[in-house]
Amino acid sequence: MIEVLKAGMYSTIQDTGRAGFRRYGIPPGGVMDAEAAALANRLVGNGRHAPLLECLLEGPALAFHAPAWVALTGADMQPLLAGVSAPMFCSFFVEAGETLVLGRAVAGRCTYLALSGGIRAKRHFGSCATYPLAKLGGLKGLPLERGDVLHPAASSPVRLRRAEPKIYPSAGDVTEVPFKPGPEWELLPEEARAFFLSRTFTLSASSNRAGFYFEEQIPLQQPLPERISSPTAPGCLQWTGGGQLILLMPDGPTVGGYHRAAWLSPENLWKVAQLPPGARIRFYISPSHSL
Repeated sequence: MIEVLKAGMYSTIQDTGRAGFRRYGIPPGGVMDAEAAALANRLVGNGRHAPLLECLLEGPALAFHAPAWVALTGADMQPLLAGVSAPMFCSFFVEAGETLVLGRAVAGRCTYLALSGGIRAKRHFGSCATYPLAKLGGLKGLPLERGDVLHPAASSPVRLRRAEPKIYPSAGDVTEVPFKPGPEWELLPEEARAFFLSRTFTLSASSNRAGFYFEEQIPLQQPLPERISSPTAPGCLQWTGGGQLILLMPDGPTVGGYHRAAWLSPENLWKVAQLPPGARIRFYISPSHSL
């Protein structure tokens, strides 16, 4: 087993999420950065759907009471194994009795820790993804807490595997993100749309797995009219009546009454998911979309 000595800021068991249940109000959930998560699983010989740990901004400290093959990808949390620097983007072996400690992310937001064979977790609606609002999946349906115990699933022998390291954005970096106009884009005031396309927006520290928020608001001469709730999904960029921007993430609501101004493709949503608080985003209309 693996004992949680320190939980970290927000560490959860995730997989690729639960599809087909949005009509019941259950979001897909799952990993924020599917590319980094799939790579971590591949490095220890797992399939891409195997449950693994997603750690946001600051990681846990884990005491291994049995040997295991491990891989870390995503944001660099300067991991230490038995007090010595552990590799990123590479499978490595942890002996029984050793402790793996993940610190704060020096760049990026999400770190993925995969164990050979995956992690045993509760499965609800076809997925082990932790969704705390409904206490589904993971351990008790909640983020890790000190004293929790993780049980790796049956593993097979793993050979040393490496992958090309990836550099993630830091606070203050500007990331350009393409989007496709949403259903209500044309209903938004022209001057507000022009402002949105001409400015950069700073990611707020209040952002979470349900939605990313921004420090700046869209100036509006008058509040946007209320709308009947309509379907939403991860990657939907909403404008509130007062001009606040909300980018829906994997645990976001399945319906909403805000204006759906834009949609981000999955690959661009994964890119945004790795942005830390303070990072800046500039949105532009995808060249593949013609107004």
